[in-house]
Amino acid sequence: MPYFSIDEETYDEWREMAGDAGGDIAAQTAGFEHGTDGQMHSYQPAQAQFTPGQLDEVSQFVCEMLQGMGVIAVRCQYDGGGDEGFAYFGEAFVGSQSLSAQELAAQLADAESAQTSPVIPEHLRSYYANLPPVERAKSYLDDFANELATLLLGEGYGTGDYSMHGSFKADFQTGEIMDEPEDEQETK
Repeated sequence: MPYFSIDEETYDEWREMAGDAGGDIAAQTAGFEHGTDGQMHSYQPAQAQFTPGQLDEVSQFVCEMLQGMGVIAVRCQYDGGGDEGFAYFGEAFVGSQSLSAQELAAQLADAESAQTSPVIPEHLRSYYANLPPVERAKSYLDDFANELATLLLGEGYGTGDYSMHGSFKADFQTGEIMDEPEDEQETK
């Protein structure tokens, strides 16, 4: 899992619940350490596998476009807390070259296939159609990042009495999604 930060009061509540339940919460809260900011912090690594068939239609479309461009891996960031979780496309790896989200969005915007695709659900077509081409491509990339983050972190990631952040790398050749320790993460 990602880097978690919770206030000490919430941490104490979790510990109390863990004493009553005796399950996963006890194992999760055991890794927390006191930070200099008065928060409790923990890093819990995560990994998952993916295939394009597991992705929603928009993300399958994006994955096919990226593979067609020779992308072999992507790095994405995520954060959340309270009632929302977000994921952001960071960069793509084409051989030994790295393309930022903005560079990749510009290339995708130039491609004919980056126009509003028929695989885009009807209720989203007008939203995407009204975006300038580079913004539309960036939105597709962020949707793809969110789909991968959901596979890695679970449905509803980023919701709870904590804040979280992290990054992951998804390898298109192996299908592996690996959470990255903070010393390997890029700042967004």
